[in-house]
Amino acid sequence: MSSKKLCIFVEGNDDKRLFDYALNQHLYKEFEHIQIITYSQKPDKLVNKYIENFKKSPKFDYIFLADLDSHSFNCIRSRIDKKMSKHPELEKEKTIIVKEEIESWYISGIDNSFEQLKNKSLPERTDKITKEEFDILIEDVSDSRINAMIEIAKSFNCSYACDKNSSFKYFSEKMQIKHHF
Repeated sequence: MSSKKLCIFVEGNDDKRLFDYALNQHLYKEFEHIQIITYSQKPDKLVNKYIENFKKSPKFDYIFLADLDSHSFNCIRSRIDKKMSKHPELEKEKTIIVKEEIESWYISGIDNSFEQLKNKSLPERTDKITKEEFDILIEDVSDSRINAMIEIAKSFNCSYACDKNSSFKYFSEKMQIKHHF
């Protein structure tokens, strides 16, 4: 195991939940310690300070995730540019844009073993799934959205996700962990 540590900046709790229940177990094969920071409710100045500190540390690496939100941004480059204007310490190569929103990653990882959605018609490609479409797909899964997300994350199939979502595939390749999925 590496002595390297990783900080993952995610927008909010839905993103954090996917890492906590599905993705961290794979990342721990490459990193000794993983810290997740939700940044959307934090002041930009504080987030910039975090990034600056991680950049200075030889033992820490970081990645910064953001949703594409194509209704506001027409391409990944413009989204990265916007994030870099808010966070000047951010490095372009450390930034991963989630197509369309993190909910698209949740849906991409659902395989045939997930009983609650066996009768639903799931999309072949999930790059354009929005929160609203996700909510409609999962309305019968659980008594709450959070519980449904946890259940999906617990049975998340990373190989499916790589096949169904281009930004998840990019993430897995960037993190050099696809071979663990």
